[in-house]
Amino acid sequence: MRKEIRVLIHKAVRENILSELYNKRRAKIMGKNKYGWMGWKMPIFYPSDPDYCEIGCPICTNARKGNKIAQFIQKIEMLLTSGGCWWGRAREKKYGVKPNQPSKRG
Repeated sequence: MRKEIRVLIHKAVRENILSELYNKRRAKIMGKNKYGWMGWKMPIFYPSDPDYCEIGCPICTNARKGNKIAQFIQKIEMLLTSGGCWWGRAREKKYGVKPNQPSKRG
């Protein structure tokens, strides 16, 4: 019983640390690139910006979090554009994962 509690506490602490690191990284990138309007203001003149898909895009980020509507929209986008938008393809080139897959970094 104590071991199970210890494992649960360790897991909770680890997830909290990872989420804090993610939030710090997100704040740094969002502050630097200034996507605006919580990601709805797309960097149209910078189609090779992989961080927009990774952190700023409201469709991709919500689809990776499990939002069913965003996943549906993303599936349609992936079918119509043969692999995703500009930023999704740039993300695949930089991080090695498709726009609909979670990042390998965690």
